[in-house]
Amino acid sequence: ASTSIKAHAPERQCPREGQRGRRRGANGPENPRVLPTTHVDGFVVLYTDWSERNGTYERSKFIAHGTINGDGPSLSTPSIVDAPYGDWAPFLYDDVLYAHTYLDYLGDAVTSRLGDLHSYNCPGAGKALRKALGGATPLFDSVRIEPGSNAILVNNEYVAIGKTVRHLGHEVQLKALFAYAFSPKPPFCITKTSPEFHAPVPHASSSEAFDALIPRRSDPGKHREGVQTPFSLIVVDDGLRLAFT
Repeated sequence: ASTSIKAHAPERQCPREGQRGRRRGANGPENPRVLPTTHVDGFVVLYTDWSERNGTYERSKFIAHGTINGDGPSLSTPSIVDAPYGDWAPFLYDDVLYAHTYLDYLGDAVTSRLGDLHSYNCPGAGKALRKALGGATPLFDSVRIEPGSNAILVNNEYVAIGKTVRHLGHEVQLKALFAYAFSPKPPFCITKTSPEFHAPVPHASSSEAFDALIPRRSDPGKHREGVQTPFSLIVVDDGLRLAFT
């Protein structure tokens, strides 16, 4: 799907600032969340790209619908989702696209219906999530809690992978992941969460096994060099599989 996006999306190179060269960011689409639809061999992709607005360039959300046939993935013309930029956790409910847009917005969790951006709030859910992730001591307000992967329906509840972000100074960030579940019906309130963890990254150590998650609390610095941003989550025969950077 990512290859198909790059092949069919309009050419958008990163804007330049004077003679300073390329701005921070990537050329072309990135951060895809891929969702299968109820239609045979159909999927939806929500991704990020540059868009030109008001004489400048801004990071924007794009959506494209696709199918898979004998020639591979095929995508419709992408369209902009007119909403604030940020990491979202998209999911399908009754064939309509929704997304967790905030996991902790002033203590609440917020879900948006992407067609008309109607919002559903779960009062206090963000505060409860911050407390659950922190254990005996809730996470400090300086720790950002953000959506990450798409959500998928597992045993009558949605499951997704979120992320936490800690600023360590000098533009250095420590990111960790957590799995969470939420109700299968509006307002899609969070029901449970795992502790924070780091996904193992192959370049951390040549002698280490990479088939186990690493609890952040017991080893907070391990794999900190990994960006640890979750993208697409799918169900496979032996569990769940996550694409991340």
